Amino acid sequence: MSTQLMFAQPAPDTEADDLRTAMSVAGEWRTAADVTERLGWPDRLVREVAGRCHDIISFPGSPGYKLLAHCTVAEFRRFVDTNRSQARKMIARTIRAEKLYHAVGTGRAGV
Repeated sequence: MSTQLMFAQPAPDTEADDLRTAMSVAGEWRTAADVTERLGWPDRLVREVAGRCHDIISFPGSPGYKLLAHCTVAEFRRFVDTNRSQARKMIARTIRAEKLYHAVGTGRAGV
């Protein structure tokens, strides 16, 4: 007797599908203004949905949003490098805040 593992399938993400459709012009960056106009969504929702999609890139200084399948190697490298740089800065800030928090708790404020 064979045993099969059954895994729950993730719920369909229709918002992500709608965003991908709105971005489907081959090779083009889509500005946030363009995407919000096409979908009638607020900018915050566009950012949130794009953040859930591993196949849509955007980064500080980019012209907007782009499907990963349409990225050049240079665009993808810039996406990776920018996100890694941001992650390092966020981790460093968190560590500094943690040190200060613990220093205040022990009477050593100003670390």
